[in-house]
Amino acid sequence: MGLPDEEASAKGFIKGYETGLREAFDEVINLATRKSFTTTELLLVVKNQKVAIPEKVMMRKRKILKETGIDLINITGPRLEVEKGVAPGSSLFIKEKFPTTSFRIFNQLIASGSKGMVISRSPRENTKAKVNGECVVYWLTKYDLGDEQTKQWYIQPTDLPILQSAVKKFVGINKDVQIVIMLDGLNYLISNNDYLAVLRMVQKLKDELTMIPAVFIVSADPASLSPNEVVQLENEMLNVVDTK
Repeated sequence: MGLPDEEASAKGFIKGYETGLREAFDEVINLATRKSFTTTELLLVVKNQKVAIPEKVMMRKRKILKETGIDLINITGPRLEVEKGVAPGSSLFIKEKFPTTSFRIFNQLIASGSKGMVISRSPRENTKAKVNGECVVYWLTKYDLGDEQTKQWYIQPTDLPILQSAVKKFVGINKDVQIVIMLDGLNYLISNNDYLAVLRMVQKLKDELTMIPAVFIVSADPASLSPNEVVQLENEMLNVVDTK
């Protein structure tokens, strides 16, 4: 006979499974009966709803934390995701002074077959040396790099639209494969722009990459951000990993 805790856990799992199935079918029925969707349009909407599942789960975890004080985010969220591999559509805010954990996750995804792109404050050769495989690398810098061919791999920190265009181009070229985008230079971008402008850019990239779905990794040192800025970033990203 099972232990009381095991029985309660099993009953909770079955109850949650049943609730999830009921909500999913109710949503499909609602879409099919109340909206004039074609079969193709309905399929697209359902797929988009499926992509949004991780974010809905995170919203529920935050609600539980607020109402009960039980933290399911840091206990069962980031650690398990990192250990098992990050699913397409995930967005991660890695709080670290140096991007060690971010590159470890990035390399795991590259090793599994994903196409990768890194936008970093470090020079391109330094960044490439940290990646175990092929990837596209952009250097965030104000340095005048001379010829046009070389300049294409460098982004001025104040050129946020250029940064977004670089991501969009990479996504367009690799639309048929899994993608991982890593931003290692958030603190540098914030120091050269209005914080809200950088946050809006992160929000836009996160939404676009979630819908593909691709993995989006943002590495930043929380010590150089205000508490409010850290909270805003935590609220935007699906997973938060604190390396302390």
